[in-house]
Amino acid sequence: MTTVEVLSIAGIVVLVGWAIRNSRRQAKLRAERAKFIAAYPFPAGLRFKLDQAFPAFSTEQTGMVLEGLRAWFQLNAANPRAKLGMPSKAVDTAWHEFILLTKNYADFCDRAFGKFLHHVPHDGNAKAEQDGLARTYGLGAGLLAGGAALGLAGGAGVAMLTGRDLFGLDQRLGMPGGNSYDATDFAALEKRYQQMQSSGDGGGDSGSSGSDSCGDSGCGDGGGGGGCGGGGCGS
Repeated sequence: MTTVEVLSIAGIVVLVGWAIRNSRRQAKLRAERAKFIAAYPFPAGLRFKLDQAFPAFSTEQTGMVLEGLRAWFQLNAANPRAKLGMPSKAVDTAWHEFILLTKNYADFCDRAFGKFLHHVPHDGNAKAEQDGLARTYGLGAGLLAGGAALGLAGGAGVAMLTGRDLFGLDQRLGMPGGNSYDATDFAALEKRYQQMQSSGDGGGDSGSSGSDSCGDSGCGDGGGGGGCGGGGCGS
């Protein structure tokens, strides 16, 4: 074996070792951020603003909105490069109000994402909007927070939600003008997500290099749906 071959093998071993250590560090960091988000007590000022925004909601309903916001943040933290779409107008409102509590939100983002999670309205691109919703639907299927494992419950005793639960949240709340989805919509989202995965555009850690998360609802109401999908998560 020549010196060049020995050095090449040594270099490969070093690179593989670095990749393994980096993967472990990233996995540990993601777990720590998920735990932080799962246990995070939203500021009292945010609940106050939501009580003003939704005066007809009960304490439990407001808690559901906050848990929806928690699920949205978990989905973004777990998929930092995915271009996600916001399915719920109620949660989008909560996100807006949280951002206005600037110090609280900035501190939260630093711990939850390692950077400021921007809110960028969609640009009217219908395909991008629907792609974003499909990613949220596909990536949001599982329990994101690990809340059950941590022994945690949501606000006002509300069970923790997954990203996919956001699609039915406005309907569960009975929110006037909220987004609604039916079985046909879900089937279309699932099909779209599978097609995106096949083409390598399904999102996730290895997905597209998204920019900023999108939250302004408005993908249309015909046949169910709404929400924005033009943004991504992060930088």
